[in-house]
Amino acid sequence: MLSRNFSTSARKQLLKLLGKVTLEDVRTVNGDKGETWVDSVVHTASEYPIVKGFEIQGAKAHKPHKDPSDPEEVITLGFYSANGSRVLSGHVHQDGSYKLAESRMGKRTSSKKSKK
Repeated sequence: MLSRNFSTSARKQLLKLLGKVTLEDVRTVNGDKGETWVDSVVHTASEYPIVKGFEIQGAKAHKPHKDPSDPEEVITLGFYSANGSRVLSGHVHQDGSYKLAESRMGKRTSSKKSKK
């Protein structure tokens, strides 16, 4: 089986935004920082080739409830496979860094500092 790496712009077109919260909601609710939050969300989603869709679980950046050791505000995302199974979930920071946990195993965590 051949695999192909897609450019970021191609990946953006392939990702399906699921749920009720839109990127425009994120942009609007977060005021003058809204565009930066949108960029961070889209960039994070494009990092995972298994992801076919993502859900924004609240447009407003907030302090993480499940990770009180994280001092920064986050937006919570869920990432889904082509068959609709959630494969990742976690938090995206305004600076593009993120913490995601694999949903099936629930124990392995992936962290990455973005280099935009």
